[in-house]
Amino acid sequence: MNPDAIDQLLTLNHEIRQIESHLEIARRRRKLSNVSFVFGPILLAGLYGLWWVPELDHRVVIIIGTPLLLVALLFAVATVSVIGNFPWQAFGISI
Repeated sequence: MNPDAIDQLLTLNHEIRQIESHLEIARRRRKLSNVSFVFGPILLAGLYGLWWVPELDHRVVIIIGTPLLLVALLFAVATVSVIGNFPWQAFGISI
């Protein structure tokens, strides 16, 4: 067999493996984005509901809520960075 053909075959095989790897990474990021897209608003709604529980002191809610608010904001950043500039593009909505 021609050595040039073998080199071309090895190069194509390597490129296919790289593309498959990038595709798997993109699928994994999409799954994580879907989780963060759902969990972030649920976490914020839970924090808002926790604020209105009369038995809890607001200082306790602030102590618990501050780290959770940061986590919710990080979920929002992860969603925007993975999906694109606008989260609603995930649902096919264009403005």
